[in-house]
Amino acid sequence: MQRQCAGLNSDRFLWNKSIENPSAENIPREVSAPVLTANVTEPGKTGRLDTIEDEAEAKKQGLHGMPIFTAKSKLRTAVLIRTTITQKFSNNDKQNIRSLITELSLKSGAEYQVFLLMLVKDRELPIFTDATAYEFALSTYVPDEFRNMTILYNEAIMKEKYPLLPSNANNDAKAHWLAVQMFSQDYPEYDFVWNWEFDTRYIGHHYDLLEKLSAFAYSQPRRGIWERSERFYISKVHGPYNSKFRKTVEIESENAIWGPALSSGIKPIGPARPFLIPEDDKRWEWGIEEHADFISLAPIFNPVNTSWAGRNDVWGYDGSHTPRRASVGMHSRSSKKLLGAMHEENLKGNHLGSEMGPQTVALLHGLKAVYAPIPMFFDRDWRSDRLQSYFNPGPEGQSGSVEYSPFSRDSQKRFQGSTWFSKATPPMRLYNNWLGMEDNGFGGAEVCRFVRFKSFRQVIDF
Repeated sequence: MQRQCAGLNSDRFLWNKSIENPSAENIPREVSAPVLTANVTEPGKTGRLDTIEDEAEAKKQGLHGMPIFTAKSKLRTAVLIRTTITQKFSNNDKQNIRSLITELSLKSGAEYQVFLLMLVKDRELPIFTDATAYEFALSTYVPDEFRNMTILYNEAIMKEKYPLLPSNANNDAKAHWLAVQMFSQDYPEYDFVWNWEFDTRYIGHHYDLLEKLSAFAYSQPRRGIWERSERFYISKVHGPYNSKFRKTVEIESENAIWGPALSSGIKPIGPARPFLIPEDDKRWEWGIEEHADFISLAPIFNPVNTSWAGRNDVWGYDGSHTPRRASVGMHSRSSKKLLGAMHEENLKGNHLGSEMGPQTVALLHGLKAVYAPIPMFFDRDWRSDRLQSYFNPGPEGQSGSVEYSPFSRDSQKRFQGSTWFSKATPPMRLYNNWLGMEDNGFGGAEVCRFVRFKSFRQVIDF
């Protein structure tokens, strides 16, 4: 259905090689509509173009003298739902995947396409040398309705594709992004790729969510973007995001990042900075209406001086002296450009732990990375100043850079009562209760019939 939808809407993706013209290369993503001149007339003139001047004037106009319409093709985005062959697909898992397909792909006219990206942990199963083994894995571990949208991979193929990576780094725990890079190399028609965690749930419309996240990142200027992105945004503390928050963060930050962070052996692929220092960009223009190369749903923090477990997962580059950034959780969007840069770095033997990969490569190459501050709710009432001290404890009001960071080893329990953290209790319980299901003794169809709205409202009121 997704492929049929893409075919029926191929005119919206004017130069999509996979849909329209497999041999087309390097065709621009913009085309001007034909100039219709037969009815472009003025008093005393016919519809015929009589002079060179008339022809030149007509080229500036469209039908009836209106401006020429310029059609831009829509960008395409792949959504990779990450899972493994040990996954047991519940009814709700299937319903969630169907909703992603319906709301993102079919509803949008193929702007998005959803895939299952499944890790085959069985090292004895030769899925890339035996077609029968590949089909066996699909038929055994994937529900029938999702098989032709599933892409299998294993650690063996990653070791073959990236032979210079150390063996202790080339595994799914430390190299989560290699499969996404492989996908981007094999499917270059997608401009962006969402790495989608299987257990994520959203009760709104997925298209609206992803479009809002994209629009937020698109509208953000580069001035102060790394500094804003390393903080949890707390509205009662920080004020309006695009005014007071921007200015406050800039005042607090002593060494703002402007362009790529320096690291030996790196030739940045990002755009040249238009001004020598950020303060020269007086109207905060650089980066506005520029698509983000990386969108994170958690702060992009500096792990140095924290006790976060992955802080030293750096191979190659400048070793422990490498400037780096990280995000806890890998639910995020990366651009084809960023994934290509990561691919090239890995081919050279440079590598970063899974939760530092795209963030740090974006930092070193001067690409645009944005933390989109999605709403987070808690199962208890927090004073805003306490939230600030617990979640942005850094010396400049940032979430990282210090041992007391919420991402440090012994501090992550602060997220226990939140709605967006892998080890938190409320998300699954709230979601299951919302659907009328019992969760660890809470809820159930009879209870939720009476308290569903009230309970959810209490969470939102926090």
